[in-house]
Amino acid sequence: MPIVIPENLPDLDAQPFRGSFQQLFLMNVGKSVRIDFLVGSSNTVSQTGIIYAVTSQYVVLRQPARDAYVACDAYSIKFVTFL
Repeated sequence: MPIVIPENLPDLDAQPFRGSFQQLFLMNVGKSVRIDFLVGSSNTVSQTGIIYAVTSQYVVLRQPARDAYVACDAYSIKFVTFL
């Protein structure tokens, strides 16, 4: 069952978000990605899934094989690979 995303989210097409990862994700909802996150000062962790939802602070990936949704911190994203 899908998760519930809060209503009244900020406009990610507004000036503060232009050119940001959030805007990139918003324009590619439904596409498969691998996102690499910086954890600590030198460790990276990857999450793979389909972009499901985007907010100013996190992106939600749907992982059909696990029947799961993963909310990912937008501020620790370092690399995004579109699959």
